Amino acid sequence: MCRVGLFQFDPLHGIRTNVRGSEVVIESANTHGVRIVIASSSEVYGKSEAVPWNEDSDRLLGPTSVARWSYSDSKAIDEYLGLAYH
Repeated sequence: MCRVGLFQFDPLHGIRTNVRGSEVVIESANTHGVRIVIASSSEVYGKSEAVPWNEDSDRLLGPTSVARWSYSDSKAIDEYLGLAYH
């Protein structure tokens, strides 16, 4: 998977890598009955000041014109995929 810094230089590659890559792994695990652990990122919480964060915390992100938030969203989509397959 990609690091947040790489998203600043090539956000499309980062989004594709995180979302498509996770989808392939999650779908394959589901097909074969294999359990997996999905590692997310604290970036999913964005600018939220409600510390400490947990899985039920609200997300507060900046504008879509800032590449950093595409990383946050791609990691959140990974979580959504995992929950949907679960």
